[in-house]
Amino acid sequence: MQQAIRAKCDEIITDLGNGLMFPRLPARCLPGIDPTAAAAAAAQIRAEPALANDLTRTIIALDTRIFNFGKLETNAREVRQYMERIGG
Repeated sequence: MQQAIRAKCDEIITDLGNGLMFPRLPARCLPGIDPTAAAAAAAQIRAEPALANDLTRTIIALDTRIFNFGKLETNAREVRQYMERIGG
């Protein structure tokens, strides 16, 4: 399923021009997945009892990384502004 979605609806990466890249999903996506195959994949995922806990831990880890990267971005921006002020 992921391959089918990625083939038709892959994320769009925008270069913000300051060393940062901004990923986003397309506003509209029609991957053309067979409903029977999608239902079978969903049933297989639901059959994994530990999956919800694993996904929760993954989301928490990703949220932490996003937060940390935001802090690093702020710090880098402040260092750059300081260096520009002092002529570095």
